[in-house]
Amino acid sequence: MYGEKRPTKAELVSRIQGAYEKARLLSGRATIEYYRPNGDYAVLYHHTEVIVAKKGGRRFILDSGGWRTPTTKDRINTVLNKYRTGFSVYQQNSLWYVYSSKHGQVCLFQDGMVLDKQRGFRKCDLKQTKGADAQLKKLKKQIDKFLEPLDTMQEIPLPDTGDCWMCHMETQDGRTLGEVSGDRDHIKSHIEEGYLHGSLIYRALQATGYGHYYQNGLIQWSGARDIIKRACRRYLLKQLGCAA
Repeated sequence: MYGEKRPTKAELVSRIQGAYEKARLLSGRATIEYYRPNGDYAVLYHHTEVIVAKKGGRRFILDSGGWRTPTTKDRINTVLNKYRTGFSVYQQNSLWYVYSSKHGQVCLFQDGMVLDKQRGFRKCDLKQTKGADAQLKKLKKQIDKFLEPLDTMQEIPLPDTGDCWMCHMETQDGRTLGEVSGDRDHIKSHIEEGYLHGSLIYRALQATGYGHYYQNGLIQWSGARDIIKRACRRYLLKQLGCAA
């Protein structure tokens, strides 16, 4: 999403999968609402149906598309409020949670999760929800260790065709194969193996608004190291499902 130009209505419509009707742009960037022939209502933000209200307005399916940003959260909450569900998505310590005021329950946000106005959460792993903060702290430590070599590298590696294809290959809209497929395993394996390559660094800078560091030749500037580390940290957390 970062660095992506504002899509037109025609471009957004082309991203809708399957039959639809009554498509209408919503206020704000890159958002369109529409109905399915079966009566379902959906909101697409950039490339993802972030929320689907099933016919009758009782069940709702949530999906961040891996981009847990304030705007994505706002798009979801707007629909949840519109249908008076009693559910709301909020962020705490880089993690998303869903709160049900009607049932007094909190559940860790998961892409594809289903909410039911009457029954509450269709599936909720309470053990995972309670242990989420500890897992996040562990993940952040792993990422910080993974990025430590940036402090001592003589030169920042540049993108290379020999790099991980999931990080290197891009679609027409500028997203990597890993982002499009939603695959997180390759990112996890890079962190575990210490495989910090040029394509990953390039995409992290590009996705967080610092792509010009490559274009302007600033990538090897010593003063850019902290910015590169912050961009990589933020990107990796996002790719692993955290609101960085």
